[in-house]
Amino acid sequence: ELIKAVDYVVEINTREQELQHSVLKSKVTTADGKITIPIQDGFEVIEISNILYCKADDNYTQLFLVDGHKKLVSKTLKYFETLLSENGFVRIHKSYLVNVNYVTTYKKGKGGTVVLNNGKELSVSPSKKAILLSFFQ
Repeated sequence: ELIKAVDYVVEINTREQELQHSVLKSKVTTADGKITIPIQDGFEVIEISNILYCKADDNYTQLFLVDGHKKLVSKTLKYFETLLSENGFVRIHKSYLVNVNYVTTYKKGKGGTVVLNNGKELSVSPSKKAILLSFFQ
């Protein structure tokens, strides 16, 4: 009975996650270039082009915006990687997802670093280096 109960709860959680993902994904396609992020009393609409980069923070993600603001969202970086990969975002490190439209400089190294147009320098992991550089060839 315990195994059946646990399996039931796992199945419900899986269905909820699939439903939530499909709802948010459809909003991105219908809102053309915008995403919604949950806030305390509803949701906020953000232009994808206004996101400089995303930083992992355990099971949260910090979105750093062009205007200098940052938003903390209770979604993983993997979630945003899936959501934004078709919009010029690339995972450059286990902790960073960057909008390649704002990369101004790449500095060589084992993995190297990228400098964004706001002066922020982010590390690139050696395993992600080739993926990043493919955007600039």
